[in-house]
Amino acid sequence: MRRLIKIWILILTALTLFGTATAEDTLILSAERLTVGETLNIKVNDGAARRTFELIRDGERVNTGAVTEACNAALYAQTPGDYVLNVIPEGGKILTARFSIYDRPQVTLSVDRERLHTGEVLTATAQASGGMPELSYEFSVWRGTERICAETTREAVFDYTPFTEGNLTLSVAVTDALGNTAAAAVPPVTVSGSGGIAVKGDLSPILAQGAIRVL
Repeated sequence: MRRLIKIWILILTALTLFGTATAEDTLILSAERLTVGETLNIKVNDGAARRTFELIRDGERVNTGAVTEACNAALYAQTPGDYVLNVIPEGGKILTARFSIYDRPQVTLSVDRERLHTGEVLTATAQASGGMPELSYEFSVWRGTERICAETTREAVFDYTPFTEGNLTLSVAVTDALGNTAAAAVPPVTVSGSGGIAVKGDLSPILAQGAIRVL
């Protein structure tokens, strides 16, 4: 019985040592892609008493790499770029993680004319910057507060042909892959009737001999 107990103790001890030896060190980030103004949470499990955090942005080291006992850290996203985070435990292997920071999207909108006739094409062009690709554009045409046309596209150019007179306002909302949005609009565009010839005068079908009709 004593021999059996000793064997079980040896097995449990071996399993414990095996689990300790094979436990993997981990470096966990709360996100791999984030936007300027957000916070990245960092958690390290390396079994070391102290470690060094090294941050590289677009191939250039951007921190001092001070030694710390902390296993958790937070980074406030300020500068866009592609980052590599190296955690170097004392006496352990380097742990590496990658993440990217993106600017919030911005957009402006312009049209190719401020006045046009019905049946003519009005072209709106969006100029966007920042944001995580790919960007999505939602163009809208408004008559007053009523939206009479909307189109979502990956293209930054939108064509619209009005068939009624009046003032129209065009706007655009851009959304990046992280769900961040920006919007812009242009002053109202004036749409008038199509060009032509207007005839005025006596248009009756009867004309006396020798009479003169003035139109």
